[in-house]
Formats: sequence, structure tokens, C-alpha cells
Amino acid sequence: MDSTTTMVDQLAGVHGIKAARAAVAFADARAESAGESISRLLIHELGFQAPDLQVEVVVKGRRYRSDFGWENGALLGEFDGRSKYKVSEGSGTPEEIVWQEKQREDAIRSDGHRVVRWIWADLDHGRLGRILTNAGVPRHTAGPS
Repeated sequence: MDSTTTMVDQLAGVHGIKAARAAVAFADARAESAGESISRLLIHELGFQAPDLQVEVVVKGRRYRSDFGWENGALLGEFDGRSKYKVSEGSGTPEEIVWQEKQREDAIRSDGHRVVRWIWADLDHGRLGRILTNAGVPRHTAGPS
């Protein structure tokens, strides 16, 4: 049991404890950024099936990881923040970074995986819902689109 769960359990009877327990139960440290965490919450709120997180696929002996996966990795989801494309020491020019990401996605698609991407601006309920619906992300409930 982690310290957050222990703290929440010690607050039995306090106003809001039910919501706190639900938040702790839903939290998942595999979401590697705020954008991934918010995406995961919206995916849930919109009634889509819960994705697997940090899904690895191997294509021609090369291992790739995607933020989200459905259908046993047949459909992969990527939340892209601007920092993914920023130049840092040893990462190359902006053009090289974008080219590497394109090559990565082409390789993943060539193995039959489908890929859907979204950005911060899409983390609006309507926009993300439409993107995921159009990509064929399965729903577990009838949620808004």
C-alpha cells in the first residue's frame, strides 16, 4: 500500500473522502506527463474503453513505445506536447526530430498498427471525443462524442 492510499484511508468519514478514494484508485504512475494524465481522465469521462498505458510494439526487431493502446496494441494513441519536438542536447535539429518521429510512426503503421494523435488543444471534451471516435477507439458506455 502506498503512502497516498494510507493517508486517504486515515481520513475515513471526512467530507470528500469518497472522491479522494476514487481519484487515488484511478491514478496511474505510468502516465508520464500531465497531458497523458488529463487525456486518460477524459477518455474515461467520455465513455471510451480504458487504454493500456505505455504499450510496447516490436517492428522488425526494433522496440517502440506508445502512450496508449487499445485492442491489444492494434490501435495506438499518442498525446503530443510541444516538448516532444524541442531541441535538446544530442537530439538534433527540429527537422531531424520531426523526421525521426515520422519514421517511427511509419514503421509502426507498416506493421499493421493504427495510430491516432492529439495535442493539448484537443483536450477539449468535444474535440478529443471526435478524434477518438473517428479513429475507432472502442467505447464501454454510450458517452458524448
